Amino acid sequence: MYGKHANASHPLYTSAYQAPEMRERFEQLGVSLLSDSCMEEEQEREVSHETERERQVERPPCNQPAQHRLPSAVRTFVQTGQIPHNSSAFIPLFRLLDPDSSPHDSGSWSHHLFAPADFMTTVLLDDVSGITQYLRPANWVISSTKDTALLVVLSPYEVNALLPELRRSTAVHLHMYAPRVTQAMRHLNNIDFYSISSLPKSGWVPPPRIVRSQLSLWAGELYLNNYETYLELCAFLGIYTTPGTAGVQSDGFVKLSHREAS
Repeated sequence: MYGKHANASHPLYTSAYQAPEMRERFEQLGVSLLSDSCMEEEQEREVSHETERERQVERPPCNQPAQHRLPSAVRTFVQTGQIPHNSSAFIPLFRLLDPDSSPHDSGSWSHHLFAPADFMTTVLLDDVSGITQYLRPANWVISSTKDTALLVVLSPYEVNALLPELRRSTAVHLHMYAPRVTQAMRHLNNIDFYSISSLPKSGWVPPPRIVRSQLSLWAGELYLNNYETYLELCAFLGIYTTPGTAGVQSDGFVKLSHREAS
């Protein structure tokens, strides 16, 4: 690389080209002179280092699975479309993320999102604070014709046990749902992709968008349906999106009095 380079009259150059294997290799590399930069580039490619990556998957520790249960109140809801008053079989969906909260704690989350106890209880744990590591994905959702804002997330066991009644019921609809985690996925936030029983061709109104957005937020959705949904969800979460006169505090949070959905 530095100093004098070999030329065509150099004895090393001549002897190298006399060997058929060396000459053929030089021709393959396009080297006409031993001082050709192509030879140096080839050497650099041969000794280039590759970063070794090893993926490590961290899974929650093994625990004893819980027994499935189907309270009569869940069956009553499928038949009537109404959650029995003061029923302990239904739990506010976002309370699963905070098991220590009071059942009557109002909070800011929707009061129209519920899940039966079987959806929450997957393993037997002494410390309920670790239950979030074992939560099921939200793939089956029930809407009610009696309360259009109500959504109940069911476990696969409950759906399988109640499927005959779900097919006959005129009070509820079972919807297939999945959060949108890639841009290529179809958006299922409107819960009209597939349902049992079939949705009416006219007259069916989906739950309010903010309720469906909170369901998507809980399920882990990464891509929203449109910009209006984004603005509504930001307003609900207190996220400041555009410059204006909103009361943004020094820590970046919007004052509660300036939140549209507060």
